[in-house]
Amino acid sequence: MTAISANGRGARLDRSNKIDETLRHVFAQSGAEDAGCALVAVGGYGRQEMAPGSDIDFVLLHQNGVDIHAITDAILYPLWDAKFTIDHSVRTVDQCIAMAKEDLRVLLGLLDTRLVAGDAELASTLKTQVVALWRKTAKARLPELFEDMDERAARSGELSYLLEPDLKEAAGGIRDAAILRLIDLSWLVDAQSREVRPSLEKLLDVRDALHTSTGRNSDVLTREEQIAVAELLELDGPDELLRQVLAAGRSISIHVDQTRAAVQELSKPRWFKRPFGGGRTPEARRVPLATDVVLHGNEVALAQGADVESDQGLTMRLAAAAAHAHQRISPHAVILLANDAPDLSDPWPRHVRESFVSLLGAGRYTLQVWEVLDQAGIITRMFPEWEPLRSTPQHDPIHIYTVDRHSIECAINASGLVREVARPDLLLVGALFHDIGKGRGGEHCEVGVPLVEQIARRMGFVERDVATLAAMVRLHLLLPEVATTRDLADPVTIEYVANEVGDVETLELLYALTQADSQATGPGVWTSWKASLLGELVSRVRSYLNGSKEYVESAECDWEDVEDVDLLVTFDEDGDLPAITVRSFDRVGLMADIAGVLTANRLEVRAAEAKTRGARAYSRWIVEPEFGDLPEVSRICEELRLVEHGSFDLGDKLDRRIKSYWETRKGEEFTFWVGVVEGASSSASVLEVRANNMPGLLSTVARAIGKSRTEILTARASTLGDNAVDTFYLQSGGQPLTADRLSQVRQAVASRLDELRRVI
Repeated sequence: MTAISANGRGARLDRSNKIDETLRHVFAQSGAEDAGCALVAVGGYGRQEMAPGSDIDFVLLHQNGVDIHAITDAILYPLWDAKFTIDHSVRTVDQCIAMAKEDLRVLLGLLDTRLVAGDAELASTLKTQVVALWRKTAKARLPELFEDMDERAARSGELSYLLEPDLKEAAGGIRDAAILRLIDLSWLVDAQSREVRPSLEKLLDVRDALHTSTGRNSDVLTREEQIAVAELLELDGPDELLRQVLAAGRSISIHVDQTRAAVQELSKPRWFKRPFGGGRTPEARRVPLATDVVLHGNEVALAQGADVESDQGLTMRLAAAAAHAHQRISPHAVILLANDAPDLSDPWPRHVRESFVSLLGAGRYTLQVWEVLDQAGIITRMFPEWEPLRSTPQHDPIHIYTVDRHSIECAINASGLVREVARPDLLLVGALFHDIGKGRGGEHCEVGVPLVEQIARRMGFVERDVATLAAMVRLHLLLPEVATTRDLADPVTIEYVANEVGDVETLELLYALTQADSQATGPGVWTSWKASLLGELVSRVRSYLNGSKEYVESAECDWEDVEDVDLLVTFDEDGDLPAITVRSFDRVGLMADIAGVLTANRLEVRAAEAKTRGARAYSRWIVEPEFGDLPEVSRICEELRLVEHGSFDLGDKLDRRIKSYWETRKGEEFTFWVGVVEGASSSASVLEVRANNMPGLLSTVARAIGKSRTEILTARASTLGDNAVDTFYLQSGGQPLTADRLSQVRQAVASRLDELRRVI
């Protein structure tokens, strides 16, 4: 159907009315009215919430005995000819009810019926029977409904935290808001669907703009579309758009959770017999969990007589108890604590800090408790510094969550690592606040330091602990950056990290934080390859800090006796990634050729190390197949020989691969930076290239270096999402390059990448 550019509730009503007029016209022309039929809208069309690209959902109702086939064709063909996208069914009332009894989704869709044309009595009969069926069976069928909601959430995620949310299907989205209205219609509980109406209207407005912008029926608000959608809605950029969307999703999710809890209460027996006789007594006993905190049924509540207005520790005790009991907090308790609990003294009493740490250490259920406290304004009252993080988008595509959700996920992951550090409390607090500097401009690692110091002192940590938390925030990217871009066998690398970290306790905290942070970022960020590099780095730095010389030890290459073999390629594994070892005679450009052949075979190079001994060369490559299985060893050998003898145009093949890659990324610009890393090694010069990740980048740079007749001692290739960092340790005659020579190599690499940029 043709998109309508206007947005808002008025535009949706206008869109619905225009479609009604069209359907009434074809209905009248079909003879359906004379046959006693009725055309009823269902779903979003029935609710008059259609977006410009939405399907038109309707049911053609007919009486028993009516020859409906000719009438159906007379209605459908004009709509198809007019390019309308329709989703229809043709049934009697009895057939509708029979299907509704069998299929919950059919029942829910029919609850939104609205007469468009035809027999009003027939449509009313359907509506009356469907509503009666729903009210009769809702209590038994709601568990199925909630199970379906959970399955959708597992597929589409939670709207309130996603950077590319599905406006309709994600938890807290348009479909969930519609379900709240249907639960209200059941008369079982008050789902407060009216309370979420403003949030629903916001999501509908955004979906309208998305359909208008893209010209298609899409509910996923991708990063690419957010700028155009924000402009259509006259918002201050994509970040403001996303904040409003996520806030709307958060409001809907909170009401869904409250409604589910109310429904669960309905299924509980209200009375049970006392043991040993004595009549009946209320079933919901109060089980003590902490001072003035009880478990009442399936809710954690305040004990009778709890001193809400004076007890500073009550909020955190209740929160920690709820998280460890895996139960929700009573909404009544949340309201009381939000309105009446006293402000915490500065610094906090120790027992409050311990309860807060206990909350963070509760694992996965921390998230639900945190969300309830955050929605009630309790978190930002305790930590005003948290506000800029709420619903704040991340701009690095490797992230899948907003800053606040990522921070909570990091703390949850850290709770599984507390036994690996000497100070679990510092690990948990540091994990929660490691990104506290985001959302404020500037380098977040540095911006976050005074903020976390302020928070830590308010929480009552001693100055030594304050300094450790500050170091965790300042250095939380140090270990992964060094591990994936530096030569870990170089003493300068180890000494640099050791001097930055300062002591073993901080090193262990950063190691655990790095793992928790990586796992909270997105899929594929924490791999066994990355884990093995970090493990090696931490082991060497720990040895240095403990005064051992083992940190300079490096395993010798397994040269093997290959006097009669000019080329030997072997495969093994490095963690969960394949490793390819190449032993051959040394020659200029060898590393570039190997990297190119691996790329031509659709292997992404994650790390490489090269060594020479006399006329022999040894290199080891950690690779990851783009898809499919590894190529045969014989194929790698054969192509390397062909390249060496000039019988295989590797450069042309790589250029075609690069062009093909960029053809799928229209509108994206190739950018790069080539720089020298001063002081990174005492035995080599270090050149670093940062650029968009693409096939052949490592080979392209290595070839430019090789043409300058410079030896590549070691190469590291680190990839995060669409960004690549390739590091090269360079020598000439076994020595670091002179300043002039290094400048020439840097310029040669930059010139080659600039040529590549112009081509793509």
